[in-house]
Amino acid sequence: EHPHTCAVVAAQSGPAAPRPVPEPATPVLVAAGLGAHFGSAPVLCEVDMAVSPGECLAVVGRSGSGKTTLARCLVGLHTPSAGSVRLDGELLAGRAVDRAPATRGRIQLVPQDPYGSLHPRRSVGAAIARPMRLLHGVDGREADAAVADLLRRVGLDPAFAARRPAELSGGQRQRVALARALAARPDVLVCDEITSALDATVAGSVLDLVDTLRRDLDLAVVLITHDMRAVRRAADRVLTLDAGRVRGPGPLIATPPPLSWSV
Repeated sequence: EHPHTCAVVAAQSGPAAPRPVPEPATPVLVAAGLGAHFGSAPVLCEVDMAVSPGECLAVVGRSGSGKTTLARCLVGLHTPSAGSVRLDGELLAGRAVDRAPATRGRIQLVPQDPYGSLHPRRSVGAAIARPMRLLHGVDGREADAAVADLLRRVGLDPAFAARRPAELSGGQRQRVALARALAARPDVLVCDEITSALDATVAGSVLDLVDTLRRDLDLAVVLITHDMRAVRRAADRVLTLDAGRVRGPGPLIATPPPLSWSV
Protein backbone atom coordinates (compact mmCIF):
# COMPACT_ATOMS: atom_id res chain seq x y z
CA GLU A 1 0.00 0.00 0.00
CA HIS A 2 1.11 3.52 -0.62
CA PRO A 3 2.08 5.52 2.49
CA HIS A 4 -0.37 8.23 3.42
CA THR A 5 0.31 11.52 5.15
CA CYS A 6 -0.49 11.09 8.82
CA ALA A 7 -3.23 13.23 10.30
CA VAL A 8 -2.42 15.42 13.26
CA VAL A 9 -4.25 13.97 16.25
CA ALA A 10 -6.54 16.50 17.87
CA ALA A 11 -6.44 17.14 21.58
CA GLN A 12 -8.62 14.79 23.54
CA SER A 13 -10.97 17.60 24.43
CA GLY A 14 -11.41 18.74 20.83
CA PRO A 15 -13.18 17.20 17.83
CA ALA A 16 -11.49 14.42 15.84
CA ALA A 17 -9.27 15.67 13.05
CA PRO A 18 -10.59 14.95 9.56
CA ARG A 19 -8.91 12.12 7.68
CA PRO A 20 -6.50 13.57 5.09
CA VAL A 21 -7.10 12.82 1.44
CA PRO A 22 -4.07 10.98 0.01
CA GLU A 23 -2.37 12.52 -2.97
CA PRO A 24 -3.04 10.63 -6.21
CA ALA A 25 -0.30 8.23 -7.19
CA THR A 26 1.83 8.89 -10.26
CA PRO A 27 0.50 6.78 -13.15
CA VAL A 28 2.74 3.91 -14.22
CA LEU A 29 1.08 3.46 -17.64
CA VAL A 30 -0.20 6.33 -19.77
CA ALA A 31 -1.71 6.30 -23.27
CA ALA A 32 -2.14 9.68 -24.98
CA GLY A 33 -4.00 10.38 -28.21
CA LEU A 34 -3.94 6.69 -29.09
CA GLY A 35 -5.28 5.74 -32.52
CA ALA A 36 -5.44 2.37 -34.26
CA HIS A 37 -6.68 0.97 -37.57
CA PHE A 38 -7.53 -2.37 -39.08
CA GLY A 39 -6.63 -1.81 -42.70
CA SER A 40 -8.19 1.55 -43.54
CA ALA A 41 -10.91 1.30 -40.87
CA PRO A 42 -10.32 3.31 -37.68
CA VAL A 43 -10.79 1.33 -34.47
CA LEU A 44 -9.44 3.74 -31.85
CA CYS A 45 -9.39 7.53 -32.07
CA GLU A 46 -7.56 9.87 -29.66
CA VAL A 47 -7.84 7.60 -26.64
CA ASP A 48 -6.32 8.91 -23.41
CA MET A 49 -5.98 6.72 -20.33
CA ALA A 50 -3.76 6.28 -17.29
CA VAL A 51 -3.50 3.76 -14.47
CA SER A 52 -1.47 3.91 -11.27
CA PRO A 53 0.19 1.22 -9.12
CA GLY A 54 -2.36 -0.60 -6.98
CA GLU A 55 -5.28 0.72 -9.05
CA CYS A 56 -7.84 -1.13 -11.17
CA LEU A 57 -9.11 0.79 -14.19
CA ALA A 58 -12.07 -0.86 -15.92
CA VAL A 59 -12.43 -0.24 -19.66
CA VAL A 60 -16.02 -0.89 -20.70
CA GLY A 61 -18.03 -0.65 -23.89
CA ARG A 62 -20.13 -2.60 -26.34
CA SER A 63 -18.72 -5.27 -28.63
CA GLY A 64 -16.73 -3.55 -31.35
CA SER A 65 -16.04 -0.44 -29.24
CA GLY A 66 -12.27 -0.99 -29.41
CA LYS A 67 -11.63 -2.47 -25.95
CA THR A 68 -9.53 -5.43 -27.07
CA THR A 69 -7.65 -3.32 -29.61
CA LEU A 70 -6.73 -0.92 -26.81
CA ALA A 71 -5.45 -3.85 -24.73
CA ARG A 72 -3.37 -5.12 -27.66
CA CYS A 73 -1.91 -1.65 -28.27
CA LEU A 74 -0.87 -1.36 -24.63
CA VAL A 75 1.04 -4.65 -24.66
CA GLY A 76 2.47 -4.15 -28.16
CA LEU A 77 0.47 -6.72 -30.14
CA HIS A 78 -1.21 -4.08 -32.33
CA THR A 79 0.79 -1.12 -33.60
CA PRO A 80 -0.95 2.22 -32.95
CA SER A 81 -1.45 4.53 -35.91
CA ALA A 82 -1.25 7.63 -33.71
CA GLY A 83 -0.44 8.69 -30.17
CA SER A 84 1.86 7.17 -27.59
CA VAL A 85 2.12 4.65 -24.76
CA ARG A 86 4.49 5.43 -21.89
CA LEU A 87 5.63 3.25 -19.01
CA ASP A 88 6.99 5.26 -16.07
CA GLY A 89 7.42 8.12 -18.51
CA GLU A 90 9.42 6.06 -21.03
CA LEU A 91 8.04 6.08 -24.58
CA LEU A 92 7.34 2.51 -25.70
CA ALA A 93 7.79 1.15 -29.20
CA GLY A 94 4.52 0.28 -30.88
CA ARG A 95 5.46 -3.40 -31.31
CA ALA A 96 6.37 -5.65 -28.41
CA VAL A 97 9.24 -7.19 -30.40
CA ASP A 98 10.84 -3.75 -30.59
CA ARG A 99 10.67 -3.26 -26.82
CA ALA A 100 13.49 -4.34 -24.50
CA PRO A 101 12.83 -7.72 -22.81
CA ALA A 102 12.66 -6.16 -19.35
CA THR A 103 10.11 -3.63 -20.61
CA ARG A 104 8.00 -6.33 -22.27
CA GLY A 105 7.85 -8.16 -18.96
CA ARG A 106 6.50 -5.12 -17.13
CA ILE A 107 3.19 -5.10 -19.08
CA GLN A 108 1.49 -8.47 -19.30
CA LEU A 109 -1.71 -9.52 -21.06
CA VAL A 110 -4.04 -12.04 -19.44
CA PRO A 111 -6.15 -13.19 -22.41
CA GLN A 112 -9.83 -13.98 -22.67
CA ASP A 113 -9.14 -17.55 -23.79
CA PRO A 114 -6.34 -19.05 -21.68
CA TYR A 115 -6.82 -22.47 -23.31
CA GLY A 116 -6.00 -21.04 -26.73
CA SER A 117 -2.99 -19.17 -25.35
CA LEU A 118 -1.51 -22.20 -23.57
CA HIS A 119 0.44 -24.70 -25.68
CA PRO A 120 -1.56 -27.95 -25.48
CA ARG A 121 1.57 -30.14 -25.25
CA ARG A 122 3.41 -27.91 -22.80
CA SER A 123 2.96 -28.60 -19.09
CA VAL A 124 1.64 -25.94 -16.75
CA GLY A 125 5.06 -25.70 -15.13
CA ALA A 126 6.81 -25.21 -18.46
CA ALA A 127 4.29 -22.53 -19.48
CA ILE A 128 4.85 -20.56 -16.29
CA ALA A 129 8.64 -21.00 -16.36
CA ARG A 130 9.00 -19.83 -19.96
CA PRO A 131 8.75 -16.07 -19.29
CA MET A 132 11.19 -16.43 -16.39
CA ARG A 133 13.74 -18.01 -18.72
CA LEU A 134 13.21 -15.70 -21.69
CA LEU A 135 12.94 -12.40 -19.81
CA HIS A 136 15.00 -12.93 -16.67
CA GLY A 137 17.31 -15.88 -17.33
CA VAL A 138 15.82 -17.99 -14.53
CA ASP A 139 16.05 -21.74 -15.15
CA GLY A 140 16.49 -25.12 -13.47
CA ARG A 141 15.70 -25.60 -9.80
CA GLU A 142 15.27 -21.88 -9.23
CA ALA A 143 12.54 -21.83 -11.87
CA ASP A 144 10.89 -24.94 -10.42
CA ALA A 145 10.73 -23.32 -6.98
CA ALA A 146 9.38 -20.07 -8.44
CA VAL A 147 6.70 -21.98 -10.39
CA ALA A 148 5.56 -23.72 -7.19
CA ASP A 149 5.38 -20.37 -5.38
CA LEU A 150 3.37 -18.79 -8.20
CA LEU A 151 0.91 -21.69 -8.31
CA ARG A 152 0.32 -21.29 -4.58
CA ARG A 153 -0.14 -17.54 -5.03
CA VAL A 154 -2.94 -18.10 -7.55
CA GLY A 155 -4.61 -20.74 -5.39
CA LEU A 156 -3.40 -23.91 -7.10
CA ASP A 157 -1.41 -26.83 -5.69
CA PRO A 158 2.19 -26.99 -6.97
CA ALA A 159 1.40 -30.48 -8.28
CA PHE A 160 -0.54 -28.73 -11.08
CA ALA A 161 2.85 -27.98 -12.66
CA ALA A 162 2.85 -31.47 -14.19
CA ARG A 163 -0.60 -31.14 -15.81
CA ARG A 164 -1.49 -30.16 -19.37
CA PRO A 165 -4.08 -27.46 -20.23
CA ALA A 166 -6.67 -30.04 -21.29
CA GLU A 167 -6.62 -31.48 -17.76
CA LEU A 168 -7.73 -28.17 -16.21
CA SER A 169 -11.08 -26.50 -15.75
CA GLY A 170 -11.71 -23.05 -17.19
CA GLY A 171 -11.13 -21.35 -13.85
CA GLN A 172 -7.92 -23.30 -13.28
CA ARG A 173 -6.62 -22.34 -16.74
CA GLN A 174 -7.33 -18.69 -16.00
CA ARG A 175 -5.35 -18.99 -12.76
CA VAL A 176 -2.47 -20.55 -14.70
CA ALA A 177 -2.64 -17.64 -17.15
CA LEU A 178 -2.36 -15.25 -14.20
CA ALA A 179 0.60 -17.19 -12.79
CA ARG A 180 2.32 -17.10 -16.19
CA ALA A 181 1.79 -13.33 -16.36
CA LEU A 182 3.21 -12.89 -12.84
CA ALA A 183 6.28 -14.92 -13.84
CA ALA A 184 7.32 -12.00 -16.06
CA ARG A 185 7.43 -9.73 -12.96
CA PRO A 186 4.94 -7.19 -14.29
CA ASP A 187 3.98 -3.77 -13.02
CA VAL A 188 0.81 -3.75 -15.15
CA LEU A 189 -1.71 -6.52 -15.84
CA VAL A 190 -4.02 -6.03 -18.82
CA CYS A 191 -6.93 -8.43 -18.28
CA ASP A 192 -9.00 -8.88 -21.43
CA GLU A 193 -12.49 -10.24 -20.65
CA ILE A 194 -10.96 -12.81 -18.31
CA THR A 195 -14.31 -13.83 -16.79
CA SER A 196 -16.46 -13.92 -19.94
CA ALA A 197 -16.15 -17.70 -20.42
CA LEU A 198 -16.60 -18.57 -16.73
CA ASP A 199 -19.73 -19.20 -14.73
CA ALA A 200 -20.71 -16.60 -12.15
CA THR A 201 -19.21 -18.32 -9.10
CA VAL A 202 -15.84 -19.02 -10.74
CA ALA A 203 -15.78 -15.54 -12.26
CA GLY A 204 -16.18 -14.00 -8.82
CA SER A 205 -13.32 -16.06 -7.39
CA VAL A 206 -11.01 -15.07 -10.27
CA LEU A 207 -11.83 -11.38 -9.83
CA ASP A 208 -11.19 -11.69 -6.09
CA LEU A 209 -7.81 -13.24 -6.91
CA VAL A 210 -6.92 -10.37 -9.27
CA ASP A 211 -7.93 -7.91 -6.56
CA THR A 212 -5.72 -9.68 -4.01
CA LEU A 213 -2.77 -9.78 -6.41
CA ARG A 214 -2.96 -6.10 -7.27
CA ARG A 215 -3.14 -5.11 -3.61
CA ASP A 216 -0.41 -7.49 -2.43
CA LEU A 217 1.96 -6.73 -5.34
CA ASP A 218 0.94 -3.10 -5.94
CA LEU A 219 0.01 -3.94 -9.54
CA ALA A 220 -1.77 -1.61 -11.90
CA VAL A 221 -4.68 -3.50 -13.49
CA VAL A 222 -6.50 -2.61 -16.70
CA LEU A 223 -9.70 -4.67 -16.66
CA ILE A 224 -11.28 -4.95 -20.12
CA THR A 225 -14.88 -6.07 -19.68
CA HIS A 226 -18.49 -5.68 -20.72
CA ASP A 227 -19.74 -7.17 -17.44
CA MET A 228 -20.87 -4.45 -15.03
CA ARG A 229 -20.84 -6.95 -12.17
CA ALA A 230 -17.08 -7.27 -12.71
CA VAL A 231 -16.75 -3.48 -12.75
CA ARG A 232 -18.61 -3.08 -9.47
CA ARG A 233 -16.64 -5.93 -7.97
CA ALA A 234 -13.12 -4.88 -8.88
CA ALA A 235 -12.72 -1.39 -10.37
CA ASP A 236 -11.62 1.88 -8.81
CA ARG A 237 -12.35 3.93 -11.95
CA VAL A 238 -14.18 3.34 -15.22
CA LEU A 239 -13.32 4.45 -18.75
CA THR A 240 -16.05 4.01 -21.37
CA LEU A 241 -15.27 3.40 -25.04
CA ASP A 242 -17.86 3.97 -27.75
CA ALA A 243 -16.95 3.43 -31.41
CA GLY A 244 -13.27 3.77 -30.53
CA ARG A 245 -13.59 7.02 -28.60
CA VAL A 246 -13.52 7.74 -24.90
CA ARG A 247 -16.93 8.94 -23.77
CA GLY A 248 -15.68 10.19 -20.43
CA PRO A 249 -14.06 8.62 -17.39
CA GLY A 250 -16.43 7.25 -14.83
CA PRO A 251 -16.48 8.16 -11.15
CA LEU A 252 -14.27 6.68 -8.51
CA ILE A 253 -15.86 3.54 -7.09
CA ALA A 254 -14.82 4.01 -3.47
CA THR A 255 -16.76 1.14 -1.91
CA PRO A 256 -18.08 -1.34 -4.49
CA PRO A 257 -21.27 -2.99 -3.25
CA PRO A 258 -21.04 -6.65 -2.28
CA LEU A 259 -22.37 -8.97 -4.94
CA SER A 260 -23.56 -12.54 -5.00
CA TRP A 261 -21.89 -14.51 -7.78
CA SER A 262 -23.96 -17.64 -7.30
CA VAL A 263 -26.27 -18.60 -10.14
